[in-house]
Amino acid sequence: MNRTYAVCVMAICLAVSNAALALPVYDTYVYAEFVDVQPGGPVYVNLGNGPKRLDTGVHVLQVSDELFSVGDEGEGLVTLAAESQFRIDAFCIEPMEPVPTAGMVEYGIIAPETGPQGSDIPPMGLTKARDLSKLFDAHMGAWDTGDARADNLAAAAFQLAVWEIVLEDGANAYNLSQNQGAFYATSGASAVAQANEWLAELDSLAFVDIGLRVLTNQDKQDFAVIIPGFGNPEIPEPLTILAVGLSVAGLGRYARRRAVSA
Repeated sequence: MNRTYAVCVMAICLAVSNAALALPVYDTYVYAEFVDVQPGGPVYVNLGNGPKRLDTGVHVLQVSDELFSVGDEGEGLVTLAAESQFRIDAFCIEPMEPVPTAGMVEYGIIAPETGPQGSDIPPMGLTKARDLSKLFDAHMGAWDTGDARADNLAAAAFQLAVWEIVLEDGANAYNLSQNQGAFYATSGASAVAQANEWLAELDSLAFVDIGLRVLTNQDKQDFAVIIPGFGNPEIPEPLTILAVGLSVAGLGRYARRRAVSA
C-alpha cells in the first residue's frame, strides 16, 4: 500500500474516532459541586425496572467562583450564587444517571426544552419545559423563597413532581400514584399526594419565563435551576442574529481569559 495513502486513511479514521468521542461545546457553562440533598428524604420510585430508592428533594450545589464560567448566564449564576455563599438549589431531572461525587463538575447551561442530555431519557420538549417552569414559578419562587423549600415533605413532593413531568411518557396525565403511567412512586404517600395536587393545578397556571435552565453534563445527573433575571421571552426574528453574536462574543471573552491565565 502506498505510504502516503496509508497515512491519509489513518488520519481520516482518527478524525472520525475523535468526532465520535467529542463532547458537546456549550455557549455558556459553570463549574459546580454536588453537596447534599437537603431538605428532602428517600422515596422509592419505579423507573421501568422495578422500585429504586432515590434521595428526593433539594439538590444543593456549590458553584465555583474561581474556575471559569462562560457566557452571561454562567457569570450571572455565579454572581447570584455569591448571595448564598455560592450555593444554589437545584432539582434532578435525570435520576438514571449517577449522582456527582466529590469535586467540581463542568455543566453546560441549556434551555430546559433541550434537556436532559447524555442519557436514554429524551429531551423533554417545549410543552413539558413550560409545565416545569410553571411548577417552579408557583412553588420555588425567587432565589430564597418558595414552599418547595418549607420542609422535607414539601421538598420531596416537589422533586417527585419534577421527575413526573420530565419522565412521564406523554400518553398519561401527570399522576405519581402507584401503577399510574410510566413513572410513579411506590412509597412516600404524603409526598405523592402533595406532588399530585401541584401537578393537577398546572393547566390553570399561566406560563411565565422565569429563567429556568438545565445544568447538563454527559456523565452525571442533569439539574433544573432558576437563574433569576435571565428569562428569555420570544425573540423577534431580526434579533436572532444579535443573539448569535452575543454567544460568539462570550466565547471570545473566554479565549481571552484563558490566554491571560496561561
